[in-house]
Amino acid sequence: ILLLPATSGQAAAFKAETSGIWKYIGTLQNAGCPGVREALRSGQFEFVMLTIKHIKVGELFLNVQRSCVLNR
Repeated sequence: ILLLPATSGQAAAFKAETSGIWKYIGTLQNAGCPGVREALRSGQFEFVMLTIKHIKVGELFLNVQRSCVLNR
């Protein structure tokens, strides 16, 4: 589940555990970019495989996150 703040700020992602408890996964980057909130609400999204690798440090994953400006 994704929780988006009412106006601005960090969006958060949670995962349902088999015990019924919701576990915090982390923040959702770029959720404040223009059009993102509306697209999420209307179901206009998909899950895709990343084209670049994550960096694992201990149990944490670091990733490169593009900014709101899209390369066209």
